[in-house]
Order: sequence, then C-alpha cells, then structure tokens
Amino acid sequence: MSRIVIIEPHPDDAFLGCFTILNIGLIVDKIITVSDGSKELPYPTMNPKEYVELRRKEADMCTAYFGVGIDNRISLNFPDGELSHYVSEITETLNKHLQYRDTVFLPSQYEKNPDHKAVYDAYSRLNRVTFPRYYSIWNSIKGRVTSIPVNTEEKIRLFKKLFPSQKKLVTQYPNWNLWEWEDYK
Repeated sequence: MSRIVIIEPHPDDAFLGCFTILNIGLIVDKIITVSDGSKELPYPTMNPKEYVELRRKEADMCTAYFGVGIDNRISLNFPDGELSHYVSEITETLNKHLQYRDTVFLPSQYEKNPDHKAVYDAYSRLNRVTFPRYYSIWNSIKGRVTSIPVNTEEKIRLFKKLFPSQKKLVTQYPNWNLWEWEDYK
C-alpha cells in the first residue's frame, strides 16, 4: 500500500492545500516542509529567528491537531522566498524521503508563488516512481482534474486557530479557492 506524503513549500501550505485530506482522517504518513517560513515578518518587533520558531510551533500544532505524528513532519529549512535557487538540492533531499509508489501531494505547476513553483520543479526532477496529486492554494484549477469541495468556513476558523501569525492571509484573501487538489490523469 502506498504512503501519503504532503510536500509543502511553507509551514502552512499542507493545511491550505490539503485541508480536506487532513480533515477527513486519511492517514498522512509524512509532511515535508521545504522552506524555513522566515519571509514577511508579520510583527515589526519580532526578529526572524523568533518568527521561524513561531511558524514551526504552529506547524507542529497543526500536525498534532490532524493526528500526524511530530516525528512524521520533516523540515528542510531552505530559505523562504529563495527556493528557486535550491531546486537541485531540494530534489536530492526529496529523493531521500520519498519511497517508490508514495502518493505525494504537492503544489500545482500553475501556482504563481515562486516557492510553490520551485517545489513543483524539484519534484518533477525526481528519479523515483511516485503518484503525484497537485493542490492549488491561490489559483483556480486548470486541466482535467478531480477536485474536492472544501468547507471554507471551517477551514478559515481552524486556520485562524492553528496559524495566528498568518492572520493577514485571512483578511487579504477572504475568498480562498473552494477546491483543493487536482489530479492530472
């Protein structure tokens, strides 16, 4: 049986892109966070190290909330906002953590965020046979897809609870896309 692995560019992307997968109780075997989450400090008085630690704690809280063991969350700690400079290194690291026939959820190739695109590019260079499922956070889904409808109110309520440092996302983008992941068949 294949494992379910979620690759997230930032510490909150597994929640944003795979909320329904997490919420319906599918067993997620591993969450791989690629960046350190250090970009865009929300609080002027907070230094970057404190912010990285806060985001890590939020990701740990999310992991625990959905029943994914803390030991099953891997942080690669590449610099947030700079993942496109590390595509080869990210690919090498993903090769170490993924197994043959894993079902892998990762950002869609259509995501506009450069870090999301870099994770997609790194994954596309893997030399392993896995089963990709692409999620979208900020863009509408394109192509032949299977989509899962999302309970948006519940998603926003839990996001505010689990990721308080990211409250600006909820106010800047109140109408998140109602479909979470896409499956190019």
